[in-house]
Amino acid sequence: MENHELMRWLAEWEQQGSFGIWMRNGVDDDWRKWRGTGNVEEAATSEATKVEGLPEAYGDAKQLFFAYGEPLWREVVVLLPAGVEFHQDKEERLRSTIRELWLEEMVLQQQKEHKEWLRGLRELTTSLDLNELLLRIMRTALTVIPSASYGFFMMYEPESGMLVPRASVGMQDSIYQFRVYPGEGITGKVFQSGEGHVYDSREAISTAMDNVSESNFASLSKAFDGAEDLVQTAMAVPVMMNNEKIGVMLVHQLRRHAKLDKRDLERLQGFADQAAIAISNARMFAELEEKNRYLTRRNEIHGIFTKLSVEGKDLETVTRTMSDMIGLPVFFVDLTKDEWYPAASDIQGIIDELQHNRLRYETSTWTMETPDNGSFYMYPVLNGAVLLGSFAVKLVRQLGQLDLVVLEQGSAVTALEMMNTHSLVEMHFRSNQELFGELLVCREPKKLEGRLKGFGLSKHNAMFVGVLELAEEQSDAKLRESKLRRIVSGVEKEFGRGHHLLFGAHNKVTILASAEDEKKQYLFTRKLNEVARRWSEVSGTTLYGGIGGLYKGLEHVAKSHEEANRSLAYMKSRGYPEITRYGDIGVNRLFINQDPEEIDSYVQDVLMPLRSLKGQGRSGELEHTLKTYMAANRSSAVTAERLHVHTNTLYHRLRKIEELLDIDLDDPDDWLKVYLACHLSSSS
Repeated sequence: MENHELMRWLAEWEQQGSFGIWMRNGVDDDWRKWRGTGNVEEAATSEATKVEGLPEAYGDAKQLFFAYGEPLWREVVVLLPAGVEFHQDKEERLRSTIRELWLEEMVLQQQKEHKEWLRGLRELTTSLDLNELLLRIMRTALTVIPSASYGFFMMYEPESGMLVPRASVGMQDSIYQFRVYPGEGITGKVFQSGEGHVYDSREAISTAMDNVSESNFASLSKAFDGAEDLVQTAMAVPVMMNNEKIGVMLVHQLRRHAKLDKRDLERLQGFADQAAIAISNARMFAELEEKNRYLTRRNEIHGIFTKLSVEGKDLETVTRTMSDMIGLPVFFVDLTKDEWYPAASDIQGIIDELQHNRLRYETSTWTMETPDNGSFYMYPVLNGAVLLGSFAVKLVRQLGQLDLVVLEQGSAVTALEMMNTHSLVEMHFRSNQELFGELLVCREPKKLEGRLKGFGLSKHNAMFVGVLELAEEQSDAKLRESKLRRIVSGVEKEFGRGHHLLFGAHNKVTILASAEDEKKQYLFTRKLNEVARRWSEVSGTTLYGGIGGLYKGLEHVAKSHEEANRSLAYMKSRGYPEITRYGDIGVNRLFINQDPEEIDSYVQDVLMPLRSLKGQGRSGELEHTLKTYMAANRSSAVTAERLHVHTNTLYHRLRKIEELLDIDLDDPDDWLKVYLACHLSSSS
């Protein structure tokens, strides 16, 4: 029987009443109408139909049941209006015609799917944007497998070690909160095994999802927008390129469609294999594009800093430019001057002492943690082995590759600018040192007077010389120069840059300053001691110093300089980390250049009889009594009070001391001999 005869029959049956032709793939499938009228459709979708089965739901309607094997695998029920004449030969012809028509439809469907498949493959080559490509892949996958209702693509993220959604079709945005580890849920299991799988029942889906976290399960349920209970089949395939696992494609099917089967799995896997090639191409293109953007941006960054260098911009401008380029707060500390940029920043106040010390020796990048202000990425600026300063970037976010390029380029410009500045400073130092050398000789006073005016100094002012010296000799010349610049910077911060001649050379810093009187010089000395104290706290090293006398006239500069050096020598010999004036040394100036061994020998000769006494503690008691008596200007009452003894006891001790030392404390010569021994003993 030809197809048009069946169509004629259908037209006749439609005139006689309700009819329908229904199909399903097996007892587990739902009946689906292929041909028929509305009344039959309503009956087929009733609750009775779902429970009792389609053939029993039509009362007195004529029912014909056919079953087909390969390649249809269909069960067919033909429902005809009551009273329709239908003989066996017509039934056989009807069976054959339905099979023929169904095969034709299958061929047409396969042709359509083949076209969709080819169209989908073509679409995979039309975009190199990875995000757009992944969305196209999922849309095409649902077109290639029309019975699928939902789908999403999970890509493996090496950084987190998780599978993360990158594209979805038919699902709510909460799907993008669904993130699983390999082995977790359907996608995790398929990714881990590298094999596709069809989960053909709610039970199979539930079993595969038994290890999904509650938060992930909630995100997935929300993504289905209440339709998750209608999902009857799920199918997932791995997306791989050679041996590299890229991700997983997952599609879901609702109950109203025929179940997904192995043929669908094979089609989806084939499509996934082609998609893997497209993804790899898109990735390579993205990497090349990113590398090109990186190189372009790197050149732009280099150009910006080259311009700053040519224009000779200051450190504050460079720092602010870097902050704008990175998009994060950036600060810079110039360790040669102990100054922060930008100048108005309060970062210095949040750095504790330990971190402040680390700033001065750490030559590698490090992270500084602060209690209330978060983390700072520290990027040191070096000239060879000498640490010039450090950039501090507040880590509101993680630094990217281009951020590090900005720091690298910015630090190079900063180092160059600082070295240029240092070269000028060194030239200034040499110029000042030459002028000071001429002052020491003082051969052309009038010429020197004119040059001193530039420093705010005049021959009519009383002037003095101060000398500071590093306690430790620095073998590294660059490191020594860096330390001297920091000391000079500290002096300039305390006193300003006018009214003194200042320079650093070798291991010393020399300053020529003026003062109205001794009191002003004393105040100057106190401030200089404060500079030395801060230096010691910051650097952990000692700074010695001496101040010469205050004199009017350029011819006395050399004398004050000599006295300053003598004061310095005295402080160094005694190990006193202070700066003192020559006039405050007193009688000790007589012994500055004296051999310490000779001084010790003299003290030992005078006090030996007291120190050699037998009897535990006796020698120490008498020596202490003698020194206390001398320090009290030989006042018996004051001495007894300081020693907490009765005056009679004191007199007894003094007589014992005179007897042992063979002296008379009332004799001027004996008194001076003992006084010097006690004084030198206490100050050595």
